[in-house]
Amino acid sequence: MENLAASVRFASGKDVEAIAALVNRAADGQARTSVDEVSLLVSSRRFVVLDDHQGVLAAAVSVEPRGEGGWFSHLSVQPERQGQRLGTRMVAIAEAMCQAMGCASVAATIDVDRDDVPNWYRRMGYAEDAPQRGRRHMRKALAC
Repeated sequence: MENLAASVRFASGKDVEAIAALVNRAADGQARTSVDEVSLLVSSRRFVVLDDHQGVLAAAVSVEPRGEGGWFSHLSVQPERQGQRLGTRMVAIAEAMCQAMGCASVAATIDVDRDDVPNWYRRMGYAEDAPQRGRRHMRKALAC
């Protein structure tokens, strides 16, 4: 089995193009974000990335507080790395960050129109929330 050692860090300006490409590639090649959008999120330290043992970008997620809750979006894993629980690891990191910011709950934006994605979130304790701007959302209460 391949060495899955990885490091997690805040994204930097040098990661912007790679993150935008990752988000779009992980969404079945659909344009889900832009370099400009990612650049804005990176500049405000909202993107967290996971590098594999060779320093190659393997996963990313954008995390931010919104009122009393936290929010994450752009959860993306390199397609060849999917199935290695990196997405689950990134969700756990997003949840921990939201909890550390004092958030009582966390919500996720689902940009992919696949039935298996909400089911994946449900297995982690998320429930479907009201759609906003045509996007599906999942929410979970965080332990105090």
